[in-house]
Amino acid sequence: MAFRIIPKLLLRDGFLVDSLNFNRYRKLGDLRQALSVYTIRDVDEIILNISRSTTVAPDIETLLSTVLNGIRVPLTFGGGIAVLSDAIMRIRGGADRVAIGTGLFLNRALAGDVLGALGAQALVVCLDVRRSASGWSCYTHSGMTDTKMDVFSAIEILQNQLPGEFLITSIDNTGSRRGFDLDLYEAISKRFDISVIASGGAGTLAHFLDLSEIKGLRGAAAASIFHFTQIRPKDIKDYLRSNGVDVRRS
Repeated sequence: MAFRIIPKLLLRDGFLVDSLNFNRYRKLGDLRQALSVYTIRDVDEIILNISRSTTVAPDIETLLSTVLNGIRVPLTFGGGIAVLSDAIMRIRGGADRVAIGTGLFLNRALAGDVLGALGAQALVVCLDVRRSASGWSCYTHSGMTDTKMDVFSAIEILQNQLPGEFLITSIDNTGSRRGFDLDLYEAISKRFDISVIASGGAGTLAHFLDLSEIKGLRGAAAASIFHFTQIRPKDIKDYLRSNGVDVRRS
């Protein structure tokens, strides 16, 4: 299966932002401008996530209409999905998939509800994790709440629901550009036969190559590398292809 390169966009308080470890946020440009740039670049899909905010939540239907105006790549939409109707509204609004994290911990029936109504291809399970003394712990509410559950236990529970994919983000590495947490993804690969998108830490072309060599890794989601360096998704794909990695062609 071809390895995918996926820009990850974060919206907080109405602004496009970049996150450092989920606790420092830098305001960037306009969301619509960023989307228009990515739609003409060699990207496989876009992940748009609405971060937990202290202000009024955005009108999702209006936001979807804005986002999807002219977009020509698949969109995975995450944030604020607590019940089945939230997921259905986003799919009916034009999103290709929904990404759910916090909602799955608060509502244990949600994964099954979404899968039953929309199918496995429509659900991406999001796990945000931090290193702990015993491994990696899952956090919810944009990294604010420790679930007291390790990532392996969470995967064990959720994989039985047969979701389409897992998006697993290293909070420790997010925004650092120091590389992906390879130990995390290798440990998951050894224990589970699941499809994983890795996120958090991409800073060089070599970081993507290192990640692509891990079994079960289907792609990489990244943000800071695209916001603050000259590296484009196409550059990553060309580099991976030159090193024998199967990547999607647009």
